[in-house]
Amino acid sequence: MLPLLLGGAQPMAPSAVYDPSTKIIPRAMDDAEIWDLIDAFADAARRALYAGFDGVQIHAAHGYLVNEFLSPHTNRRDDYWGGDEASVSFHRRDIRSHEERSCKRIPIMVKMNVDDFIEGGLTPAASLRIAKRLQIIGISAIEISGGCSSPGK
Repeated sequence: MLPLLLGGAQPMAPSAVYDPSTKIIPRAMDDAEIWDLIDAFADAARRALYAGFDGVQIHAAHGYLVNEFLSPHTNRRDDYWGGDEASVSFHRRDIRSHEERSCKRIPIMVKMNVDDFIEGGLTPAASLRIAKRLQIIGISAIEISGGCSSPGK
């Protein structure tokens, strides 16, 4: 996202990885910002349920922020939110927050890339491992897609 669209603020991402389409290096999110993001997703799910929706879908594809946590190209962290378990860590915490806020188990779906189609990005083999882990932690359904919004990202 361009700083102009953020009131001049620098964009955030899991890691500070140059994006050639915007020519920007976002700043790496700190732990508190990641927890705030998870809380924001949970609050949005609670509002959706209150409005009468039956479940929620997390958009984790096409180079958007949650996809950046899943993709080894954009997530180069070496803490709890990085590495092979990053996708599971983020989604596990997100699911727990959804359940705590809604006071019940709701269908939570994830839209994710099978392949980022960029060097160092998600591959079909890695996505299959992630999908199996997401099933274990309680994701109700996975919609598959592919590609990132920024070619060569």
